[in-house]
Amino acid sequence: MPTVTGIILAGGEGTRLWPLTASISKQLLPVCDKPMIFYSVSILILSGVKKIIIITKTRDLKNYKSILNDGSQWGVEILYVLQDEAKGIPDAIMLCKSNILAGKIIVCLGDNIFHGSGLVDGIKNFIMSGCNGAKLFLKKVKDPRRFGVAVIDDKGKVISLQEKPMQPKSSLAITGIYGLDCSVFEKIPSLNYSKRGELEMVDLLNLYNNEHNLSNDILGRGISWLDTGTPKSLLAASNFIDAIQETSGDLIGCPEEAAYNMGLIDKDRVLSLSKKYVKSEYRENLSKIC
Repeated sequence: MPTVTGIILAGGEGTRLWPLTASISKQLLPVCDKPMIFYSVSILILSGVKKIIIITKTRDLKNYKSILNDGSQWGVEILYVLQDEAKGIPDAIMLCKSNILAGKIIVCLGDNIFHGSGLVDGIKNFIMSGCNGAKLFLKKVKDPRRFGVAVIDDKGKVISLQEKPMQPKSSLAITGIYGLDCSVFEKIPSLNYSKRGELEMVDLLNLYNNEHNLSNDILGRGISWLDTGTPKSLLAASNFIDAIQETSGDLIGCPEEAAYNMGLIDKDRVLSLSKKYVKSEYRENLSKIC
């Protein structure tokens, strides 16, 4: 498999969730029966990513290490990079430069949760393709004013990108997963800070689009994209995951199951890992997957 590195952004303030996030990172909050960040980790593992960088704050580093360790328990490598001042997603990516020497990069917002078939295949296709450039994963939404929006032509090519437009020209929102090549490290230094004092992802993606190197996948109705930015949406996401797991008996966002399905760990390892969860329902569910 080609060289690929995953980056999970988990260093935001989470101010819309205060006081829940006054003393803890949003991505450590529970979504149903597991920490929010487990969902992004699982997506990357299922996509074949074996090297994952977690972007976090110094305040939360100890907590992330206690939950994720170095990743070896799941057959992957997890590294940590600190971003204590919010300067935008491109800034966070640039901080990872010394840990990424070649290959493709998959960037995930740690507070985005996906469920359904097709997303992992789209990520794998980008990783396996010999083409350079960037890739967006788009999803039709009811209120595109809340998101970055992509306008595409009848051939599926991106015409323009808008950041939270008051009058959207499209209902296709840019979701929290991006595929990038290593030319990103040459592009980011040319970006200018926006009025809010951050480097903007839309500006970076426009550089790729200007080079005709920006592709996209439109996620269909079979894929759910869940927001966790407010107390109500966090509760709704937990209820959604709980309903799916109760109905199907499957686990969603479980790194142990993802690693097991990818052949990174065996049944004995899953059962061994489950013991640390003592009497929890999560342990019972892990035992069932074997």
